[in-house]
Amino acid sequence: MFTELVLENFKSFNRISFDMTKSLNNPKNLLAIYGENGSGKSSIIEAFGILRLSVNTVEFSNELNKFNALMEKKDTSLLDDQVIFSDFIKANQFSNIKRIIGETKTIGTKSNMQLEYSFLLQGKRKGKYILTFDNENTIVKEQLDYTINDRIGNVYTIEKNNLNEVKSHLNKSIFLTLDVRKELEIRLQKLWGKHSFISIFKAMEEELNESYINKNIKNRLKEVIGFFSRISVSTGSYTTISQEACLLSEFSNGSVKSSEEKKIDKTEKILYKYFSSLYVDIKDVFYKKITINDEIEYKLYLKKSIYGNLVDVPFNLESKGTKQLLEILPFFLNVVDGGVCFIDEIDNGIHDILMNHLLDSLSEDINGQLVFTTHDTLMLKELPKQSVYFITIDYEGNKKIKNLRDYDNTTLSQNNNFQNQYLKGAFEGIPIPLDIDFEEINQMIQEKAYGE
Repeated sequence: MFTELVLENFKSFNRISFDMTKSLNNPKNLLAIYGENGSGKSSIIEAFGILRLSVNTVEFSNELNKFNALMEKKDTSLLDDQVIFSDFIKANQFSNIKRIIGETKTIGTKSNMQLEYSFLLQGKRKGKYILTFDNENTIVKEQLDYTINDRIGNVYTIEKNNLNEVKSHLNKSIFLTLDVRKELEIRLQKLWGKHSFISIFKAMEEELNESYINKNIKNRLKEVIGFFSRISVSTGSYTTISQEACLLSEFSNGSVKSSEEKKIDKTEKILYKYFSSLYVDIKDVFYKKITINDEIEYKLYLKKSIYGNLVDVPFNLESKGTKQLLEILPFFLNVVDGGVCFIDEIDNGIHDILMNHLLDSLSEDINGQLVFTTHDTLMLKELPKQSVYFITIDYEGNKKIKNLRDYDNTTLSQNNNFQNQYLKGAFEGIPIPLDIDFEEINQMIQEKAYGE
């Protein structure tokens, strides 16, 4: 799980630290981030999204090359398949680190952008991963420190020198043979900067046989890469999730092979238990299935009681909030199973009482780590103090991430209503708007119209 995030020259943050630990530097399981619009809540989630997506850029690039080769042959038949076309779009979007980074560097700064992630694995192995980017959104330094032989040490450091040459240090306690270090060095010279070392190594691992990897490289590196690969992130623009293999990868609709029909049955049962607990009018949850050759196409339906009649309602006709409930369910299942998940605007369209009920039910069963942003102030009545964070902004635009426990004891009296205090500005992190004279604005519009 993660213990700290430090961002420099990222989005609207010149430098900010997000401490994700409780006592004895142990990571927290549940973290809720509050703040006014534009404060940078979504940027925190996006920073973890960048880490997750950066792991697979070489893989996406290879897939994109395959698609492009088909296009050159004017073979567009595969693109007629909706799933394959979706994979093509994804590969194109995330095929190198520049495309993932986009316009995330702080406007107006000439200094490098840096993302620093600290983490703890297996309850005792500390690690830190640092990515540094120049003005071209190219990686200029990458460093991984992790517990080696019971002490934290440098696994590798790769950086560009003043001559723009790629220089690397690979720890011989991890990269055991000269042969594998040479193999990696060749790939680094070709690919690093556009892709991270982790992505380059992961692609190499897929390419080479398992016995070679196990013989030449200590397992500690694979522990870290496996951890990063299993992060689940939901932002406003993309979702990447580590899904249970026994469940459908897409809950609302899709297709599976006939041999995987049990996935449909199991997912159906889970969704019924979930939605029937949240809505009194939902009497059943099921999939309508059509078998075509060796494929089963499925579509989700809710059986609802409407004015005394049972009606089968296609899930795509449901409300935004109900769709959001389906979107976040895989994340909840993930954190119960020990996964690490980040969700932007978790309560998007969901009634605040329903959202509180969900988190109350979930909180006792979290074995992993759930980090989310929200505007739902009702949660402040239920969330543990240590789980609540506020992004504060002063009049000069300086920002901090503060935990609810950082405020003095008078403010945090047990008798105080944290929701009311937050709305009154006791914990900052709320808008401080001035009055808007809409009549004056309307007059400005009319003056322009008459002057034309």
